[in-house]
Amino acid sequence: MKTDKITSSYNKNLGEHQFVVDVLMQKSGEENISKVLGTNSEAYIDEIEMLNGEAHYSGAVVFNLLYVDENGENHVLSEKVDINGKVENDQITPLMKPFYSVEVVETKVDSADGDGARVHATINLKLNTFNTEEVEEVVVDDDSVEVNREEVNVKTIVSNGTKAFELSEEYDTKSDVKKVLLTTYHLELKNVSAGTGYFTVEGNMFVNSLLEVQTEEGLTLKNFMQTIPFKEELEDEALQKDDEVYAFLYARPQDVSVMLVNAEVTEEGATPVNSTLKIEAKVNVRYVAERSMQAEIYTDAFSMTNKTNLVSGTFQTAKPTRLEKFSATIDGQTVIGDDESRIAKVCAVTNEHLLVANSTVQDGELTIEGVAYATIIYLTDDDVPTTNSLDIEIPFSNKFEVGNDFDGEIFVTSDITDVDAKVKKGKEVNVSLDVCFWVFEYDTETQVALKDIELTEQLPKSEYSLEMYIAPKGSTLWDVLKHMLVTEDVLMTQNPGLVFPLDTTKTIVHFRQNV
Repeated sequence: MKTDKITSSYNKNLGEHQFVVDVLMQKSGEENISKVLGTNSEAYIDEIEMLNGEAHYSGAVVFNLLYVDENGENHVLSEKVDINGKVENDQITPLMKPFYSVEVVETKVDSADGDGARVHATINLKLNTFNTEEVEEVVVDDDSVEVNREEVNVKTIVSNGTKAFELSEEYDTKSDVKKVLLTTYHLELKNVSAGTGYFTVEGNMFVNSLLEVQTEEGLTLKNFMQTIPFKEELEDEALQKDDEVYAFLYARPQDVSVMLVNAEVTEEGATPVNSTLKIEAKVNVRYVAERSMQAEIYTDAFSMTNKTNLVSGTFQTAKPTRLEKFSATIDGQTVIGDDESRIAKVCAVTNEHLLVANSTVQDGELTIEGVAYATIIYLTDDDVPTTNSLDIEIPFSNKFEVGNDFDGEIFVTSDITDVDAKVKKGKEVNVSLDVCFWVFEYDTETQVALKDIELTEQLPKSEYSLEMYIAPKGSTLWDVLKHMLVTEDVLMTQNPGLVFPLDTTKTIVHFRQNV
C-alpha cells in the first residue's frame, strides 16, 4: 500500500563535552608583570553543524589577566583564542537542531614571569538537541480494510536560527573612575513567547565591572554592578501566535564594552568627581520554534475479505514541556594562612561563575549540585598596604520541592545575580552569591503506527446470516469490530445503544444481508 510521512520533533540530550584551551599572554608595553591578581575567561560557540555521528562546533575563548607592575599600577591583558572541535556520538543526525550552553569550569595561571603568563581554561559544552523523526505511515485506500485511528499531538520545527539585539545604558558611578579593568556578565532569559511574525525575549543582563577609582586615600579597586532589564521583539515571518519558542542567549566578550564617559568638567583640566560609565552589548538569541498539531495515526487494521500481515513502526512524540526558575543563595568562606598578611578590607570580587555538575529529581525533590567560583581582591593590613587576591571555590547542593509530576529529563542553566564578600578578623573571607537556576523539563512517549498492511489469502464466506458474539466487560469498540470483522456503521445500526468500553458483558449481533 501507499505510505505517507509523519514528522515529529522532540528534545534529546546528548550529554556533556569538556575541552581545554590554553594561551600564552604576553605584555605589550614596557611595564613588567610583578604580581598576577586574577584571571578570567569567557567562552562562546557561534555555530554547531550536525552531521551523521558528529557535531562540529566553532567559537572562541577570550582570556583576561589582571596584574600589577613593579610600580604598583594595575593592568589587564586580553587574548582571544579561536576554538574548533567536534563531539562524536552515534545518535547525532543532520536533522537535529542544537540547543546548548557553554560554561567555563575553571581558568588557571600555569606559570608567569615578568613578560607574560601561560593560562588555560576548561570549557564544558552541554549539548541538548531538538530531534526530528520521520516515520512512514500506510495510506489505506481499500474499502475492505478497516483501521483503528488515534489522534496524537506532534510537534514540528517551523523555524530556527540566530537573531541579535543591542543594549546601551549609561550610569553615574558616584566615583572618580580612572580605569575599567575587568568585566564579567551573565544573561538571564526570563520569558520567551511567540506572536504572528515575531517572538519576544524578556530578561536581564547582569554586569559586574572592576574599576580603579581615586579616593581621598589614593587609588583603589571597587566593583560596579548593574542589572539591565530588556524586552525585545525579534522578527520571524514563519511564526504564529501559539508556537513554542525555545531560546538561549549569549554575548561575545568583544561585543560587550564598559566605557568611561567624560563628565562635564567645572574647570579646565579638572578631573571629574563623578564618572559616568556606558555599557553596550550585542546579545545573540539562538532559537528553535515548534508548532503543535494533531496527527491521525493508524494503530491496527483488519480486512473483511482477506487475512492480513501488519507491519508496525514506532516513533517518539514530545510531552508538554515546562521551564521553571529556582533561586538560592550560596555562602562560603576561606581562611588565609598564618604566614600571610592580615586583610584590611575587601576591595572587589571578580571572575564569579557557577558550574552545575549534577542535577536530579527524586521523590518530588530537585537537587542541583556544583561549584561556585570567585576571585577576591583585597588590601593587606601592613604598614605599606599592598593589593593581593585569592581564589575561592564553594561546593553547593541546593534542594527544591517540585512535586511528583516533575518526572522527565531536565536541562539546567544558571545565572549569578549578585555577589558580596566581607572580611572577618583579618583572616576570614565570607562570600555570598545570589543565584538562579533555570530548569527545563521535557519527556517523550512512544507511539506505534502501521507502516504497511499486506493482504494475504481470502477469508471463507460465512454460511450463516446471523452471528452472535458475547463481548466481555471492558471491550472497546475496536475490539468488537476486529473480532466480528464488521464496520462501525453496521455494528451500531444493528446494536443501538451500545456504549464503549462495555461496563458489563454484552451479547452483540451481526446480520449479514448477503448470505
